Parts: sequence; C-alpha cells; structure tokens
Amino acid sequence: MRKLWQVVFLISLISTITSGTNPGMKGLVTQRAIDYAIQVGKDIAQRELQSLDIPDVSGSASIDPIGNVYYELQGMRITSFSLSDPVVLFDEGVGMQIGIDVLDIETSGYWHVKYLFISDSGSFDLMAKNIVLSVVVQIGMDSTGRLSLACVSCDSSVGDLGITFHGGASWLYNLFSGTIDQRIREELDRKLCPTVNEKINDFESQLQRMKVTFQLDPAVVLEFPLINPPLIQNTSLELDIKGEWYSTAHHQEPPFTPCPFKLPVENNFMLYFGLSAFSVNSAAFAYFSAGVLKFYVTDEMVPKSSPIRLTTNSFGMFIPELPKRYPNMSMQILLLAREPPLTKVQADNITESVFGIAKMFVVLPNKTLAPAFALEINSSFKIDLSVSGQKLCGSIQLTSFNLSLSSSEIGPFQTTSMEKIFRLGLQIAVLPKVNEKLKSGFPIPEFKGIALVNPLLRVNQGFLMFATDVKYQSQSAGE
Repeated sequence: MRKLWQVVFLISLISTITSGTNPGMKGLVTQRAIDYAIQVGKDIAQRELQSLDIPDVSGSASIDPIGNVYYELQGMRITSFSLSDPVVLFDEGVGMQIGIDVLDIETSGYWHVKYLFISDSGSFDLMAKNIVLSVVVQIGMDSTGRLSLACVSCDSSVGDLGITFHGGASWLYNLFSGTIDQRIREELDRKLCPTVNEKINDFESQLQRMKVTFQLDPAVVLEFPLINPPLIQNTSLELDIKGEWYSTAHHQEPPFTPCPFKLPVENNFMLYFGLSAFSVNSAAFAYFSAGVLKFYVTDEMVPKSSPIRLTTNSFGMFIPELPKRYPNMSMQILLLAREPPLTKVQADNITESVFGIAKMFVVLPNKTLAPAFALEINSSFKIDLSVSGQKLCGSIQLTSFNLSLSSSEIGPFQTTSMEKIFRLGLQIAVLPKVNEKLKSGFPIPEFKGIALVNPLLRVNQGFLMFATDVKYQSQSAGE
C-alpha cells in the first residue's frame, strides 16, 4: 500500500512539473534564414579577414646537415582569401552541421632564422589551400531558460601548404622549406578545431548574458525564457518561449493556463513568431494585479463638442435628484477595471472585452469629492490588425456596451438613456480618434542593420502569427 501511495505521489509531482510547459510565445527559424545568413556572413568574413591579425608562428626543425634551425614567422597578414559557400544544415535532434569544403588563404610576412651562431631574416609568402572544416554544434537549453551551444565534434585538415622565403639567404632556406611546411601544417591542424571551439564558447558566454526578462514600465515585467529545449528538425529550429507578464509588485500566476499551438509554416518565410492569447491576457492580468488600470476623468478632458458635461446639471437629465442635492457643481469620474480585460483570438477574429466600473463623484466647494453613484460597464470590441509596409495597423469597432447601476448615494434611477448617450459618444468622439491613430500604424521593431521584407500578420485560432523575410543592410550602405 505504501508503494502505491509513492507511485500516486510521483505521478502527481510529474504532472505538476509538466503542467505549465505550453508556451505563451513561439519563434521559428527556417533553413532559408540560415542560407541567407551564410551568404551575408561570408561577405562580412571576406572583408574582415583582410585585416585579421594572425599570431606569430615559431619553432625549430632538425635539418641535415645543418642541424637545428630555429625560425619565427611574424607580421603575417592575409593577401588573398577564397572561401567556397559554407554548408550549414540543421541536424535533427542535435543542432547544426557546419561544413567548409574549400578555404584558400595566402599570407605574407617576415621571417627570422637562427642556427649555430648565424641569424638571418627576410620576407615570405605562405599559401594554404584546400582547408576543410566540419563541425557539429549542439543547440540546447540551460537551467535558466537560455539557449546553450556546445561543439560536439570537429574535424579539420589542410590539403596543400607552401612557403617561399625572400631576402637574406632565402635560396638556402627554400631548400628545406618543405620541412617547415610540414610543421606549419601540423600547427594549423592542431589549432583549427580548438579555435572553432573557443569561438563557440565565446558565443555561448554571450548567450548566458542575454536577458530573459523585459520591464516595459514600472508596473509589469515580461519573462521570456525558453520553457522547453529547442525543437530541431531537418528544416527548422523552433523555440518555445514562456512569454508571460507579471506585476512587479505581485508575482502572481493568472487563473488561466496557456493552450498549445503550432506555427503554420506557410509561404516558406525565413522567420516566424507566434503570440498567444494567453500572453496578451497575462499582460492584462499583470496590469490589473498591479492596480494601475484606473484613472480620473475631469470635465477638462471631455471634448468641447460634447453635449454632456461633467456637471451635476448636465447629468440632471438622467438623474433629476442629482442637481437638486448638488446644484451646478462639477463632477469627476474614477474609471477602473473590476476584472482584467479579456482578449479572444479566433481565426481572422480578435475580440476584446472590458469590464469596468465608473465611480461618479461630486466636487464640493471645499474641493473634496462626495460619492454620488457607481456604474458597472461591460463592453466589447472587434479588433482588426494588419501589416502595411513596416507598420502594424488596425482598427477597432464597438460591438456591445452596457451600463448598470452598481450603487447610489442619491437613490435608484434608470440607466437606459445614459447608456445610449455614452454609447453614442464612444462611437462618435472616442473611437474615430483611436482608429485614426491605428490607421497610421505603429513601426514594427527592427534589429539594427536588419530590414523586414514582406512581413505578414495572420490571426489564427488562439494566437497571432507574424512571418517575415529579412534583409541585411550594412552601415556602409547608408541605409
């Protein structure tokens, strides 16, 4: 019986640990993005290698009948560089395979040679051809939810290598250059893979320093670590991202959980990003928990064209008792959410439901506020989103609006007429200004030097999908 309880406890523990593994956001990189990055990276590498500092090489060789010859190759710089298109492919379940079939490098520099009591110097040309490199990089997730990289295998070889000495007694040293060639080839073979591994470790260190939280404002913070190891398939790498918002004052889980969703890879874009309704609603819950979804409305904030003013006399048409008790006095409204706004995302349809309360106050002659009544507000909106150029655009449409009396210090009254006027004011005075701003659009965030190409926004069941190609713009291009 005891073992049975242990099994039940273990199953409960496992289900608790794995219950929150659905992501709020997803990211996906396709092979097309990798292929493009390789082309851009190749061009950048060819430019930067021209100014690359190459470490000095020194050693000794036993040459008959001369004996031990000590040599130094210094001040090396690349004079010619040729690289075939690298092959970078996803390695399903592991990471990436990187292959360079042909890398040819020509360098020049200065040599110094010592043997017996004689020293000599001059210049040299070094040519290394058919350098082959094959690397497998494992892509995973560490305990903090960051990407992790590790070199799991590396093979390299130098096909042809030749060195020619100039100046000094170079005619003599060229006679045994083959011996030095062999030593340099062995040195290159010995250092190529450790250098690759060092670069991967450097990149891994940069990943460990990347932030997995983003504080939008003092009230809320977004947590976006990985929640599952990357899903690596033959043609893509997919990331499951937490994508959950929290109040900075109360790190409280919302009373709902993320539903699974899958990015529909269509039209073969380079990059895809998915934003679930859970992530949007967790932001609403975070703001609600932080207590910031409230603000005061005064008469100065009401459009001058509005026939309804925030005065007791104006509201007298709805509540005759109000101006009798408080004749010709100003009013204020405290608008606040009584529960978090709710976003529903369905195929080609986004709806937003807002649940609020309007607490109406009378401004007394001594500037204190006297509570008058409170109204419950239930409203819903239909939201349309699209991408136009490099901007996110949209429109909003009121679909329902209801007022009901929550409490009153001046006795009961009907809200039907007030509801009609408020609905009309919302449609005539407020929403047109909002839609004007939404129509002009908001710039889509971009990384420095990266332009989005033909971005697409699609509303799917339970999530929004953003897909795009990218174009690298070098700083020298002036774009």
